[in-house]
Amino acid sequence: MVHHGPQRGPVLQPGRDLQRPDRLPEEEADAVKEEDVKVEQVRNLLEAKRFDLAKQQLAPLLASWPDYYYLWQLQALAHLGAEEYAEAQRAVSQALALNPQDEDLHLLMCKVLVAWDRIGEGITWAQRALELNPNSAEAHLQIANGLSIVGKHLDQALWHAQRARDLEPDAALTHCVLGTVLVSTGGRQAARQAREPLETALRLDPQLPVAWNVMGLAALRSGRIKEALRAFITTLQLNPQSGDAAHNLPLAVWALVSRGRWWIFALLIPTAVLSASAFTTTGIASLALHVVGGALIAAGAWWALVLRIRNVFPESMRLAATDVLRRDRLVRPTLTGLAIGAVVQVLMVVSPVGPAGLGAAFWATLLGNFIGHRVSIARLNKATKALNAEREAQWLSVVTPRA
Repeated sequence: MVHHGPQRGPVLQPGRDLQRPDRLPEEEADAVKEEDVKVEQVRNLLEAKRFDLAKQQLAPLLASWPDYYYLWQLQALAHLGAEEYAEAQRAVSQALALNPQDEDLHLLMCKVLVAWDRIGEGITWAQRALELNPNSAEAHLQIANGLSIVGKHLDQALWHAQRARDLEPDAALTHCVLGTVLVSTGGRQAARQAREPLETALRLDPQLPVAWNVMGLAALRSGRIKEALRAFITTLQLNPQSGDAAHNLPLAVWALVSRGRWWIFALLIPTAVLSASAFTTTGIASLALHVVGGALIAAGAWWALVLRIRNVFPESMRLAATDVLRRDRLVRPTLTGLAIGAVVQVLMVVSPVGPAGLGAAFWATLLGNFIGHRVSIARLNKATKALNAEREAQWLSVVTPRA
């Protein structure tokens, strides 16, 4: 199903965990200067997400200065980035043993545990950080995010998110997490309320992927499927590794395809009018009504079932989107069912059946929609990880094509 909750994993603020408290322990001046440069190189590697290289650079530094907690902090960040959570936890524990009152280390332990799906333990560490510094916006942020992930005590999550926003009103992430908590509470009203903090977050940082992802969730909850699709597309363009956006994008496409049934049902009206007109006229006029009318109904169905969805994507993606739309195993039954109804309507107009066939067109449209939709629902409910991965990869290839 659609991931309606917050983005899984910890809230990470770029560069914040890399803040350096001081220089390496004073030894020989030349040696310290040289190793200081190496530490800066590690920081740069972490910011560039080159985690394996960062770990290689850290190994000799830790051998020389095993009692310098900041090196263990960097080691933990490298393991966290590489999704090596047990190793990251051990590294943070080493740093905490050397500097047990450090607020940032408590928050880093929280992030490691949340990423490891040990949300409750992570929240506990964020609460300890808050005891060390009651005005820590990031501690409030992590608690709010953790509570929204587990979906419990959302009133407390909302308070912590608002407190974080009040402490750091110029930080995009504080507004983003407030919007995330509001979306997590459920309902259209909460989703509409989430728009204001999310819009503020994107005004402060238009390149923040998590804010775009949650904006997509808020739009989806509010029934604005096209807006949701565009938000998920933007999320994946900014961060192709966003698992939630990759999961929600194809489901939002299917939801938009399913809405096409109302357009196909609406086509029954011009179908009835054109069919009756063609049946009651004769000669060239009748032939023209049959041909032109059938073409108009076919064009309307093509727009409702294909162009309407394809045109949500940027122009450079539309050809690939059309191809994936045809192959998507969740979308295909719904699309086929609606197409059957559309084909029967076209045949109603181009053939001399007359108004007597309107009932057949109605039932074909109704049954096609019902059967196709039920097959898609059954596939969705029984979807394996492999099927979900296949569909996510297909749509990700549309949004982030390889060079």
